[in-house]
Amino acid sequence: MNSWKKFEKNFKDSVPKEFFCYRLRDSASTYYWWNDSLSFSTSNICDFIVFTWNVLWLLELKTTKGKSLPFGNIKSGQLKWLNDANYHNNVQWALLINYSILNLTYLIKIDDFIKFKDTTDRKSVSIARCQENWIEVIWILKRVNYKYDLSILNIKPC
Repeated sequence: MNSWKKFEKNFKDSVPKEFFCYRLRDSASTYYWWNDSLSFSTSNICDFIVFTWNVLWLLELKTTKGKSLPFGNIKSGQLKWLNDANYHNNVQWALLINYSILNLTYLIKIDDFIKFKDTTDRKSVSIARCQENWIEVIWILKRVNYKYDLSILNIKPC
């Protein structure tokens, strides 16, 4: 299983059972039967919808093997949809960025991400920026997989 699918599975397995969690399906757009290549063309607003006690979270999960996540890994149309959704009562959108080589994961709310993206000359979100400004998601290493402490999803909406 590749690292991003493993991250998604670990995330889903970490969501407490009393919360509603749904993984939006990616639609396959291209399949090459001769070499088992599969290309995805997604138009989903996010990866996961999680409903906690009183907040609907729209979560986009990203993983990177490097020390930064390029802005290009997040579609601009997706940012617009998610930013619009963010202004509804009790709806929050966030990125969960997993820096796999460092075993660090951070939660960034959409408004913080857009503000950073619009005011920087950088082209990516570095691990240093996350450490300084955003919420680290604590994890526990089980035998092979990780379990994430998702109590941060109970934080009150802005």
